[in-house]
Amino acid sequence: MPKIVFILLLLLSTSLYGQTDSAQKGWAVTLTSSLIPLGSSAIGIQPGAEYKFNDRLNLLSEITFRASPKNSGLLFDRHYMRLKSELRYNFFKKRKKVFHEYAGLQVAWASRRFVDSNGHYYENQKSDSAVFFDKAKLKSPITTFAVQFGSIIADGRFGVDVFMGFGVRFVHTSFSEVTNPRKGPRIFRAFYFPAAYNYAGNVTQFHFNAGIRFMWHFYDFQHPRRR
Repeated sequence: MPKIVFILLLLLSTSLYGQTDSAQKGWAVTLTSSLIPLGSSAIGIQPGAEYKFNDRLNLLSEITFRASPKNSGLLFDRHYMRLKSELRYNFFKKRKKVFHEYAGLQVAWASRRFVDSNGHYYENQKSDSAVFFDKAKLKSPITTFAVQFGSIIADGRFGVDVFMGFGVRFVHTSFSEVTNPRKGPRIFRAFYFPAAYNYAGNVTQFHFNAGIRFMWHFYDFQHPRRR
């Protein structure tokens, strides 16, 4: 499903590109740091590329890699990769300024797998018991749909993108090679919130993101303005 959405975004952008006249178009590269859902101390690096079709439309695509150690705490052999695509609509400014705002539709898919030791999981979100284990392998891919808002701050080819977004996240977790499984009471303690991968099967969650993205344009970048 995520691959189909990526293709549709690309086709839509190509169609719009062919239908509109552009005063400015070209490529830019981007770089962002990212917190990734792999337990504690999980940091990722996120390079990307953006193509500006015209003054109104941009398409941004990024890939995220794990940049933190493979093992951390009770999690081992951590693997993570995320593909992200975002179609943006730029808002025009009446006066010449060093920034402009945009809104966008973002789709992301992440491959996530690791080994959990001395862990547990719930068979469903309403279960009153948990399955505890000594060790297990987890596969827990994530699909995300979000509406994004941001501002591009630039005066020349270098730019900074300040952004935030919200939407919905779909997580599907499966467990294999579970060592010494045994059932016990559900964990209740203050300020304890199970991770999505602590639930077997499908979980739907609210999604929020925010950050700063650095950009370098391979053309003489100008903010969109009404003419």
